[in-house]
Amino acid sequence: MSAPPLPVQETHAAPLHFRQGESLRAEDDASKAVPWILRVSAAVSWRMIAVAIVAVGLAWGAMKISFIIIPVAVALLAAVLLNPFVAWLHRVLHLPKAAAAGVGLLLALLFVALILSQAVVGIIQQVPRLLRSATDGVEQMTTWLSTNPFGIDMTVAERTLGTLQAEVTTWLQANSSTLASGAVSFTSSIFSILASTLIMLFCLFFFLKEGRQIWLWIVRLFPEPAREPLHESAIRGWVTLGGYVKTQIKVAAIDAVGIGLGAYFLGVPMALP
Repeated sequence: MSAPPLPVQETHAAPLHFRQGESLRAEDDASKAVPWILRVSAAVSWRMIAVAIVAVGLAWGAMKISFIIIPVAVALLAAVLLNPFVAWLHRVLHLPKAAAAGVGLLLALLFVALILSQAVVGIIQQVPRLLRSATDGVEQMTTWLSTNPFGIDMTVAERTLGTLQAEVTTWLQANSSTLASGAVSFTSSIFSILASTLIMLFCLFFFLKEGRQIWLWIVRLFPEPAREPLHESAIRGWVTLGGYVKTQIKVAAIDAVGIGLGAYFLGVPMALP
């Protein structure tokens, strides 16, 4: 009879959790091998890169919609100035909010139109004086140069002037298409300015009429724990912005009066409109 077969001893792999533990210990050992300052620098670096990417993306997006952001910002600054007057119309004269906002906006437009019209009329009235002064200056310069104070050969000077004139004429002829495209671009810029002005007036009216309600609606979009700090910081920012705008207007008015009076007493054309 043959001997019974010997029992086969099976080899079992190490349990999975043991292998995972060994891997984790290896990772811990590898992380401990990295200096602490390097780990901190790496953590700060990738966070800074993420912030920079987000900032660049926001800046790029703002540039793409600048035709909306700029009018809204201008309307916000104008609302800071007109809001006290509109609130006074609503509180004292008991005008509805829409009527008070409309009256305030209309008076502001009339004030700006009055200032611009006075400036344009003053400039038009003083243009002849400016042209006369410029003509006198050119004649004096021509008379002085006719005496040949520098001892220059006039034939060479005339030849040089003729060459410059020919070069200017050639450049104008060669770049006529560029000048025409520039004129078209200027026309489109005018339409863009008009569109931005309409957006600004639209936003300004609703900022004056429903500014507080619009802001409270925006605050409700945030989580409840962040609403009160956001609202308080916005109030302080609004007050600070109002003080800044009013201060800048006062500084600009003082500078304009001082510079205008100085130019007037010096006899500068178009010193005062």
